[in-house]
Amino acid sequence: MKCKFFLWLAIRNRCWTADRLQKRGLPHPKSCPLCDQEEETAQHLLTSCVFPRQVWHHILEPLNLSRLVPRRTEESFAEWWRKALRKGRKDQQKGLNTLIILGAWMI
Repeated sequence: MKCKFFLWLAIRNRCWTADRLQKRGLPHPKSCPLCDQEEETAQHLLTSCVFPRQVWHHILEPLNLSRLVPRRTEESFAEWWRKALRKGRKDQQKGLNTLIILGAWMI
């Protein structure tokens, strides 16, 4: 249930990342704590940052699904998720959906 709630927040860009903290006038880090290169946003933390993309690669590559690893230029986490499910085989969609949910939660 926590995973689903987290993803609900992430898809709606409601996670308390630096960009949202800044909008509220709250203290926040200047950049991503993982790469220290870009502003911390839910999108960046789940798909754009080099470190989460490595996590996705390590999750998807053993299943011969490395073609589904998010690109740095993906529109949003939700859009990447939809594209990944469409590109995957029909018989793999349920398992892939579970992998994406758990992968995002682990990141």
